[in-house]
Amino acid sequence: MYQNTFWDTVAGQQLASVLTDNLPKFTEKKQYIERVRLKVLPCFLKRKLEEGYSYIDSFEDPDDPAYRQVILEKSIR
Repeated sequence: MYQNTFWDTVAGQQLASVLTDNLPKFTEKKQYIERVRLKVLPCFLKRKLEEGYSYIDSFEDPDDPAYRQVILEKSIR
């Protein structure tokens, strides 16, 4: 929704584009989202944690409540 702020201007949108393209290059971690069936969620999380991932959050899959969208993070260096 247009609120007449800097971020609604062309310059604001250009800056937002530059930031979203370049800021991930400066982090040592990458986030992933995986769709996981609820029945296998505990085993999935255990395996991912053993592989070095960190759990960030999860939420119900909007298309199917039998699944969760799980956000994980892992160091890339």
